[in-house]
Amino acid sequence: MATSDPVKVGVDGSKASIRAALWAADEAMARDARLDLVYVVDPSRIDDVDAAMAAARHALHRAWQAVTDSGKHVKLETEILQGDPAIELADTARHASLICVGHKGTNDSSPQPRGATSEALVRMAPGAVAVVRRRHKRPPTCHRWIVVVLDESAESHPVLQAALDEAALREAPLLALTSWSTSSPRRTADDTPPDDIRATVDRRLRDTRDGTAAVPVCALPMPSDVTTILQQSAGIDQLLVIGAGRTDVIEQLQEEGARDALRKTDCSILIVRAPKPLERRAFGSPTEHRNEKQ
Repeated sequence: MATSDPVKVGVDGSKASIRAALWAADEAMARDARLDLVYVVDPSRIDDVDAAMAAARHALHRAWQAVTDSGKHVKLETEILQGDPAIELADTARHASLICVGHKGTNDSSPQPRGATSEALVRMAPGAVAVVRRRHKRPPTCHRWIVVVLDESAESHPVLQAALDEAALREAPLLALTSWSTSSPRRTADDTPPDDIRATVDRRLRDTRDGTAAVPVCALPMPSDVTTILQQSAGIDQLLVIGAGRTDVIEQLQEEGARDALRKTDCSILIVRAPKPLERRAFGSPTEHRNEKQ
């Protein structure tokens, strides 16, 4: 899991954003990438620009210090943007391998509902988005499930790979919620394409039964409502990986039932989008934005 694109995290001074920064630091280390701490000043919600900029620098310093004090060895940079937080974070995500935010922030109050920025970012970001929910630190020996939602679309291949990477990073087992039955693996023909998702999952399940899997995998049929899994499985308390094309599942997670099920958990959500070809940039051309370094 290596890339030159940075991992970015939205920082707003809240405890949730500090925890998101720590979570994002692990992602940056796994990718051998830089971690960018990004604060967005919303001119529509402030009266004093100078005070807002000072608050932004203070919040970034706190997040920087938290990551440094954690002992996570990752290169850090900071960035202050101005505009609507969700729009600006979505735009800066174009230059990132992953954009992370806390599940709630300092501006989650009237007129905006709780988690409004994270929900908007999930809809708008052009790449992978992580909505991080961490209430407290868990012992390093307490490994929880990584859960991935799979169907037979082409998008499921990068989604499964992302989930396997996350499971390997956290030394956790993987639970696949599939749109097909895995109770009796189908016969695989000689001409089955190597990227057939059902065949790939069957191989992972077989390797797990044989004891040769680097990441243990099990599978269950995907319920009609993902809230059912969240409510019935207390062990699913680490990360839920979903493809951006599964808007039905993403919408379920934003409903009150799923919110209630997630409220007392540490279950973060990773939305995966299939990578697009990188745009070529002329040698020596300037970057589109500058970072404010500490």
